[in-house]
Amino acid sequence: MLVEAQRSAEVGKLRLPRVERAREQLMSISPEICPERAILITESYKQTEHLPMILRRAKALERILKLMPIYIEDDQLIVGNQAGQNRAAPIFPEYSIDWVIEELDEFHKRPGDVFTITEQAKEKLRSIHSYWRQNSSGSGRPDDDGNQQARRRSGRRSQGWDQHVGGWAHHPQP
Repeated sequence: MLVEAQRSAEVGKLRLPRVERAREQLMSISPEICPERAILITESYKQTEHLPMILRRAKALERILKLMPIYIEDDQLIVGNQAGQNRAAPIFPEYSIDWVIEELDEFHKRPGDVFTITEQAKEKLRSIHSYWRQNSSGSGRPDDDGNQQARRRSGRRSQGWDQHVGGWAHHPQP
């Protein structure tokens, strides 16, 4: 395998042909917004409103794993992604959707993190907005155990998405 490797003089790093092909292919794709996960989780949450939240989450994950498009690229040793195509950003409406809707027509104009988005993807996301506006963790409604307001009063953070990205949500809710 090392016989195939080439040494890049300008950076002094080992370059493997397979990795170079994968890098070139990845960099040739424009980042895009993928609405598929958002649609699938919305459908699941609507169908399972009568169930406890832990079962709703399990059913939503099952639906996503069963129905999300799977793609496997040439030359890849590790496969899988959370969007329907390479270099696409999935949307997580259960955590926050308002900022996404507000930026639908701005994603391609932003100074950083520029994403393309089709008109069809915009319509799909707009179609689920009203449901999540009332049901996302960013909507201000109590979480599963009903203690979100108590945690806010005590200064403790929720166990939600915002904690996983290093603090309070990057896109504050009105």
